Amino acid sequence: MSDILKTIAQADGVDLVNKFLRDQGYSIQLRPGQPMPEGFLLYVASVLDLAVQWEHKGTPTELVLQGAGHQNVTAAHVKKGVAFYHAEQLPENRLVVNIGTQGNADVYLANYDGPVAYGFELEGVIGQLAANRKRDYNPEWSGVIFPMVDFAYKGAADWFVGASAKLPDGRPVVITQALLEQRLRMNEAGARAQQAFAATFKTLGMPSHKEPYKLDGQQLLVWFERPDDSGKNKIVYSAIITPEHMRNPGSLT
Repeated sequence: MSDILKTIAQADGVDLVNKFLRDQGYSIQLRPGQPMPEGFLLYVASVLDLAVQWEHKGTPTELVLQGAGHQNVTAAHVKKGVAFYHAEQLPENRLVVNIGTQGNADVYLANYDGPVAYGFELEGVIGQLAANRKRDYNPEWSGVIFPMVDFAYKGAADWFVGASAKLPDGRPVVITQALLEQRLRMNEAGARAQQAFAATFKTLGMPSHKEPYKLDGQQLLVWFERPDDSGKNKIVYSAIITPEHMRNPGSLT
């Protein structure tokens, strides 16, 4: 089993991030943004490559899909190392299936009859299933037959655009561009999931007043602090300045 997660970030330039994506075998490329008089643009990309082998290898077979057309698809039959779960979001005849792997990754499958979901909506659907599943320890099934998968998607991830967050220093950022490239392959031997996500973050700078704050009172307090032996700051110098002393000293020496 392989498990690779890599991330790169670049400020005020996109060439290194786009090269990183190409070097990892992906074709999505971020557009460079316009220079900003305040703040800056931050370009970020991450890639995931997760491959697993089933705990017990299955055999190829075929599966007739329910519904209109009764389409016949290539499938895999895994007879051992399979667990079944009920979830309140699914009809009684629909189950969540866990296929055991030789590594520490869990792979779950479930039939879904709702509208096609993407992004945060898809995460919400799966999150509900994951949070509310209850294992059936006395199942009436032996093994599982599931469709083999050869899936690829490449395009905009518009559901991320407009999302906001804060950098560690408190500066607000907003996503202005987001791209996603996914691949999923699954057969009787195992599965491999690959994904690249790339985004442009627009930093807005620290909130500031349009005009500078003015210390324009008739008297100005000035004091110096420095830590004492205990590490606590102590005032070591203080003065009150009146207008006749508010002038350029010319030099500090």
